[in-house]
Amino acid sequence: MMRTLLPIGKNRTVHSSALQAAMIAALCLSISACSDEAKPRPAGHAAGMVLIPAGEFLMGSDGPGAPADEQPVRTVYVSAFYIDRCEVTNAEYRRFVMETGHAPPHSDAPQAATYTWTGSDYPPGTADHPVVLVRWHDAAAYAAWAGKRLPTEAEWEKAARSGMTGQKFPYGNRLELKQANYYKSYLRAKELRPVASFEPSALGLYDMAGNVWEWCQDWYSADYYRSGAGVNPQGPPNGDYKVIRGGSWMNDEPFLQCARRGKHSPDQKSPSIGFRCVRSASQQDSRGGSED
Repeated sequence: MMRTLLPIGKNRTVHSSALQAAMIAALCLSISACSDEAKPRPAGHAAGMVLIPAGEFLMGSDGPGAPADEQPVRTVYVSAFYIDRCEVTNAEYRRFVMETGHAPPHSDAPQAATYTWTGSDYPPGTADHPVVLVRWHDAAAYAAWAGKRLPTEAEWEKAARSGMTGQKFPYGNRLELKQANYYKSYLRAKELRPVASFEPSALGLYDMAGNVWEWCQDWYSADYYRSGAGVNPQGPPNGDYKVIRGGSWMNDEPFLQCARRGKHSPDQKSPSIGFRCVRSASQQDSRGGSED
């Protein structure tokens, strides 16, 4: 092997800024390669949160075939809030687990083997996948640790609609394969994908349709839209199920509609349910509705 010797000057010190820069770059590359969590998210991902301005929107649906629990369409006022651009990832959730000692996502169910963690380690190569196998209680605990909270059902739908009125999906009345991770028969493999793998909505939010269902703060009630508050609705005071929104990689298109409501026991885990968080823009606005 050939060795290149640099001349050593009078004071026997090497003055080579180019060599020093190369050594530093190589060291940084080595450190990055050793840490799965240090890797950047997929191309196109923008970290942080998006501000959803205060205002009214039409919540629900009443078109042909609309489920009864999405009716009637009603005008709802929602105070300003910030929402995560992406679903919470395995890497983000692991920091929570390591700092708090919270139990990591785990399930002995055969269908969950691909997604279950080994101790405090998520499956190899999935740092940027949405965390799944989290109960509603786990998601709420993470949100509190992060200084945030889970979105109300109204907040979630307002964000998903991206300022548009009456459209079915976050992108309009049609859904294309490049826009969301959902079941499309032989055209796509049924599998979880890294966050931000698909096009963002007009508001810059990723995966508001598909990839994983997302836990909401509210208890589920089939007839809540007929009696719920018109300003910052919080859902019924109790129930058996928590609301989930957005559809997942296991569902076909109808389940990914902005207004589509899902429900799941807060004590159960699923490989198709994850979450994202929100933060109120202020504690109370001029309309007098509570945001927390």
